[in-house]
This record gives sequence, structure tokens and C-alpha cells, in this order.
Amino acid sequence: MKLRRACTGGGPFELRVRHFEDADALPSGDVIGELYDSSLDVAVVSGALDPDELGPALNRLDHDDELLWTPQSRPVMDRADNLIFGNGLAPNGVDPGGPSADHYLACAARFVREAQDVFAGLDLFERIHRVLDALAGPHPARLARAPDGRGFSPFTVRGVAPGNGFGLHAGNFFYGTPAYDGLRDQLDQADQISFFVPLRAAESGGELEIFSLRWGDPDIPTAPGQLLDAAETERRFSSVVVELEVGEMIVFDGGRLFHRVTEVGGPHTRWTLGGFAARSRAGDALLYWA
Repeated sequence: MKLRRACTGGGPFELRVRHFEDADALPSGDVIGELYDSSLDVAVVSGALDPDELGPALNRLDHDDELLWTPQSRPVMDRADNLIFGNGLAPNGVDPGGPSADHYLACAARFVREAQDVFAGLDLFERIHRVLDALAGPHPARLARAPDGRGFSPFTVRGVAPGNGFGLHAGNFFYGTPAYDGLRDQLDQADQISFFVPLRAAESGGELEIFSLRWGDPDIPTAPGQLLDAAETERRFSSVVVELEVGEMIVFDGGRLFHRVTEVGGPHTRWTLGGFAARSRAGDALLYWA
């Protein structure tokens, strides 16, 4: 993991980061609590996945068009588009309100089956759960579930195609979208934690850029018809780029810190595995979903 300063419009901006060297030997403590109370911005866990084991899965992601793909800006599957393997709860350019509950939950069940095949032998679901559970301290990690007991997707796999990125946003925005109707009331909505693991880095770009602008700030730059004026944000606020190694897991305050993925350069799709988490409204668990 490396950090570098990018935009400097808002003056000095230092991300508060903790780096854990071994995913299998995480110390006790409530890291999620530190993110919630804003004493920490980012946690990075090395060794969440082994890069040397990912080759067969990446080959499937690159070439298997029969998997459950959700295009993000075009109505049909196109590998020049950004794609999600699975179906995320967040809205996108094709479905601005997000998926219906029944469609999403059916996709979640299918994704789990297909991901177990694509990542066969990697103990993927258990490894992600163990990291989140360790970082949650006294609030055990638990997969979010619908009122009828059906499980949400534990994560999705996102592909950002060459020439594309992912625009500036903050995750707390999603709490107000229709797709969250079956989840919203279960959560402490003060924050939405983001997590992801790079499976293949871009040849250039494709990096996580985090801005000093925070959700709820009174001077969020806006433009007609837009949630956020990106150019004005770049001019007025500072940012830090987080460069991750393949297999490292980042867990960060994505609900309140505006962030984006920079444009991917080179011939290959950038692949990441990731999702979201939040404390339960009752305060007894960390719920996660994608």
C-alpha cells in the first residue's frame, strides 16, 4: 500500500491509515468503531487473498460471458462497459433506482453459486468474513438478510474496462435510494463502510482517490442536474490516491469521504472484489452486503 497526494485545492489533507501486515493475525480491537467515530479513515489488510491463486478466476472473469453480469451504463452486456459480476444493491446508469428486492435477492443467490465455482478452492467467502469479523471487534460480522431470511450478496466483483473509471461519490447517498428499502432500517446510517480487494490492478490508473470533502459538508459543490460538480471539487478540495497491491483488502469510510476510481489505462480490465458494511441499528453486529 502506498499513498500519494493528488489534488491540493483544499490545502494539507492527511488520511488516517492503519496498515495490518497479516490477514491471518489481525490484532483485537474495534477498527470499525474507529471508522465510525472518524478517528480513522482507512484500514488496509495485507494478505487477504493470495495473488498467485487468482489466475484461473481472472481467466473466467475475462472470458466467461455466461456468468451473472450486470452492466453499469449500457442496457446489454458489453466488455467495453463497466460490469459487475453479480448484482449490486446500489443504483447505476442502467437502473438509476437500483434493483427490485426480489430480483436482487434472486441474483444474490445465483451469484454465490457462480462465485463458488469461479473462485473454487480459494476459501473466498470465509476469508472475507474473517477479516471483517476481526476488524469489527465486539460487534461480530454477519451477512445482511432480508426480512424473509434470504441473504444479501456478500460482495460483488467489479470490472472497470480500459478508458473508464468510477465517478466521485459517497456511499451514504445510497441510503436514500429505493433499492435500500429492505435494508435501511436494519442499519446505523451514520456511516456506510466500503471494502474491496484488487484482483487485477490496471496497467496505469484505476486507483482509489479519496477527497477531503465529506458527506454532509455545507459547501458541497453542485451543478445543475448533478449530485456533485467534480471539476469544482478538484479545484477546492485536496485528495490522496491509495495504491493497493493485488490481494490487499481496504476497509474505509466510503460513506462519508467522497472518492472515485481514476481512469483505467492499458489493455486489461481492472478487477476488484468488494462490498459495504455498517453497524446494525441495535449495535450488536456489523452487517455486510453488496
